[in-house]
Amino acid sequence: MPSSISNSELARPADSFQVLPGGKTRRSIWTIVVGLVLTALVAEGLTIVGVHRVSKVLRHTAQEYNDAEKLSPYSAGGKTTVLLLGNSLLLEAIDYPTLRRELSPEYEVHRLVFEQTEYLEQCYVLRALLGDGAGGTISCCVPPSITCWKATLGGEFMSRFMDAHDIASLGHRQDLDATTVSGGLIFAHWSEW
Repeated sequence: MPSSISNSELARPADSFQVLPGGKTRRSIWTIVVGLVLTALVAEGLTIVGVHRVSKVLRHTAQEYNDAEKLSPYSAGGKTTVLLLGNSLLLEAIDYPTLRRELSPEYEVHRLVFEQTEYLEQCYVLRALLGDGAGGTISCCVPPSITCWKATLGGEFMSRFMDAHDIASLGHRQDLDATTVSGGLIFAHWSEW
């Protein structure tokens, strides 16, 4: 006959953690949380300082974007302002200093280049610029073939120049999953890290 062993007492659930005298567990948890927050703040600060010093593309783009935000329809000298918005093709295919010089009698020409981006991303950046009060004549310098693409090449880099609510709209239009939108684009909008 098979034998069995049983216990009629109810088993007590194991505590997930024991509270030590003096609330040491609670203090330990708060110490860990504060440590994580401080680590994130230090990483953010180092990224802001370090990446902006090292990345020529980021410095250049940020400077052009700041200049574009301040544009008004007319310059101080009464010339019409023109903003050339485009991707790396604008950077490589147009001799910008010559164009500025040739148009300078009538126009004050500015440029905003986002490398490795497509039309839809630039549209959302343009919405942010116009929403911030930028003015002037705006010319989108992109080849016609990319106006119908559903690609997002700039991704996290571009999201820092868009409005936060437009990021969700871009994600929906591009059929991006929620993790990509929230973890990549929205986080990158608020954080340099």
